[in-house]
Amino acid sequence: AQNSQDVHTCIHCLSFSSANVNSLIQHGKKCPLVYRPDAYKFKFACFACNYCTYQRANIVFHTRKHLGEKPFKCHLCGYRSTQNVCLKLHLRNKHGFQMQKVRGK
Repeated sequence: AQNSQDVHTCIHCLSFSSANVNSLIQHGKKCPLVYRPDAYKFKFACFACNYCTYQRANIVFHTRKHLGEKPFKCHLCGYRSTQNVCLKLHLRNKHGFQMQKVRGK
């Protein structure tokens, strides 16, 4: 679960296991037994289900759900999330924070 080092096994090949998110993602890219509707379009595949995507960020967020990782923490309460955007929404909606956009020069 959250912040654990539980080892997870690929459900497709059953021969790869890891506790590391990046290792699981890399394996999903190359596991020969993963079904992809289109191998070129769906580059990233989940180790734990049939989810596929073409964007690394999507597979990272998706994998965190399976692993129970919530690295984004509210400094005012116990809220945690898998994505920074969810934390920003929480801060605005629950604590009244307005996020300022930083403009580049």
